[in-house]
Amino acid sequence: MEKKDISHEWQVTRVGLFLPGNRQKLKREMKEDEEAIYAAFRAGGDDQRALRLFQHFKRYLLNTSALASYHGLLRGYECFELGSQLPKGSAKRCIIEYLYSNEQNTGQRKVRNRELCEHLSKKRVPILETWQQKIDGCLKTTVGKRKFEKRFVVEQSDQDNKWNEAMFVCPELVGPYLSHYRREAKNAMIRNALHLWPKIVRASKKTV
Repeated sequence: MEKKDISHEWQVTRVGLFLPGNRQKLKREMKEDEEAIYAAFRAGGDDQRALRLFQHFKRYLLNTSALASYHGLLRGYECFELGSQLPKGSAKRCIIEYLYSNEQNTGQRKVRNRELCEHLSKKRVPILETWQQKIDGCLKTTVGKRKFEKRFVVEQSDQDNKWNEAMFVCPELVGPYLSHYRREAKNAMIRNALHLWPKIVRASKKTV
């Protein structure tokens, strides 16, 4: 078996521990393996040598497990830190979660900027202050206000369509902002932090 196959099997086994009954099954297998390995070492007839070999093998397994657990803790903390940088209700988190949800529900990653802006407006996610300043500046000019009013009802603006308003007035600012978090939504670590690990932990709590 190749190293990558072993790594894959280990990851599958680790994730499987969160499923009902799998931990007990693993403990039974460990006991069976321990007895089988010791019996194999004793096959040579020298009990002292068999015991030494078994102790070395056991220490190797314990150290391997401890190292794997240590790296798991580090990765978990990285996910925690990453999640804390994306607080609930923030624009960046809402963008990433909407793109992920859309992909899960439709199988498609592509979402138009207009649709994304409408979602953020519905969620009452505030736009950046610099964008609001651009909108205010646009409304102060006759031409700008006329163009703006062809697309939006100023009196009902409030937060109802703020993101599309910003995209209309300053696309050079809003477009790159959305594009940045589109890329972030594809980041495996971010997906783990926001979706995979919380799901695994919730499932684990139900089975403990």
